[in-house]
Amino acid sequence: SKQLDEVVEFRVKNESGKTTWTKTCFYFCLDCSGSMKGVRWQSIKTGYKLCLDELAKMKDISVTSFTFDDIVSPHIQDLSPAEAKELADKLPFTGKGTNYPADLAYLIKCIQS
Repeated sequence: SKQLDEVVEFRVKNESGKTTWTKTCFYFCLDCSGSMKGVRWQSIKTGYKLCLDELAKMKDISVTSFTFDDIVSPHIQDLSPAEAKELADKLPFTGKGTNYPADLAYLIKCIQS
């Protein structure tokens, strides 16, 4: 968790010269294509929830998560880690093909917005 704290610690100087926290956004891209069937999909969701548990210990964290196969499906947008975890088990497995260019384009669009 100490390493994660160091990654998350983004600060900015405000007009008075004081250092303040800014909200840190985490983006999770979860592969639900056919190759992730069974144990692999369950492992992804378990790891995702463990990450959310660690992020919930910090302040000013926002989570956006989507699944991808041959299309991108946004499921969680700008929620706290605790709110995102409540929805984690509802993330669907589709088992379709994979379209990485579209998936990465969506992630870049999220980061830029």
